[in-house]
Amino acid sequence: MKYTIEKIETKVTWEEEQAVGNVEASVWIGGMEQQTEEIQKPGLYLTSAEAYTSPVLCASLVNREGQEIDRIFPLPLEEEMQFCMRAEDPQLWNAEDPYCYQLVLEIMEGENFCQDRRVEPVAFSWWKIVDGQTCINGKAVVFRGVALPEEKKEPEDIQEFLQTMKQNFQNTLLVKTEQKSAQLQRWCLEYGIYLLEEGKDVDAGWLRARLDLEKEEESNPNFSLQVVQTGVLVENRSTFVDVSEYEMHYEVCDMNGRIISEGQLCTEISAGSSRYVDIPFAMPAQPGEYRFCVSLCLKRDTPWAAKGYAIVSAETKISNLYERPEK
Repeated sequence: MKYTIEKIETKVTWEEEQAVGNVEASVWIGGMEQQTEEIQKPGLYLTSAEAYTSPVLCASLVNREGQEIDRIFPLPLEEEMQFCMRAEDPQLWNAEDPYCYQLVLEIMEGENFCQDRRVEPVAFSWWKIVDGQTCINGKAVVFRGVALPEEKKEPEDIQEFLQTMKQNFQNTLLVKTEQKSAQLQRWCLEYGIYLLEEGKDVDAGWLRARLDLEKEEESNPNFSLQVVQTGVLVENRSTFVDVSEYEMHYEVCDMNGRIISEGQLCTEISAGSSRYVDIPFAMPAQPGEYRFCVSLCLKRDTPWAAKGYAIVSAETKISNLYERPEK
């Protein structure tokens, strides 16, 4: 008999004082009606062995690194099931670092046979208004918003729109009630986008006045690079993220674009601070002018861009021209 996970709903709560996150899950199982009909047939009884190997629901909460945080005992299947999971001192989610946990659900028959498996993203964060300023995880944030066009209804169109948002450094999506869906909420968690329902969210009154709708940023507002002869001045204007979350890539090219030398390094510059980074590259032996380029790139694949995608870049001309000393 085949059972399926038809629907999942999660409610995430945050206990600030204890630094504990809770996940209340409701799961609907398909195939239960068929089981009821078969059990009601005359002369049909489950043996003890069959009852022991009857399918059960298993659930675990896994962090981004693949470590299991919590799990439940296998539960006998019912048409509608509820349970709660707990994460102590979890990594908090924000749009700059969309850290998601995974709620892994499996319908297991015996120890080795899985009838169905679903993975649901789960994120912990807390919002609060402090002196008229919206704070997320205790820090004031700047919202750069855009409204979801009404014609964007197909999944591939919506995902393409979210991808463009992130590449244009917009972090807030404003939707109407009829546009909001469970799938859209999942995507916003995974992409790193604050989702606001127009006229309904508690914070919408504060945020709407600060949303600069439809404005596309020309450059990354969170990071600034100023490249000089031997290094780069990095200004980290983000709210949450350290520069070490990205890979710094540098390359020296001739004026025709041919790469002479390149490399990567990782450096720590906390949010809201700046620092000069000396880059130990080898100056080309041939005298002349060269292009020195530095970029901050993604360390891992994301839904909106692949690993290595440059979120900010800058360059300058460098020279090793010199005059020969007179004999």
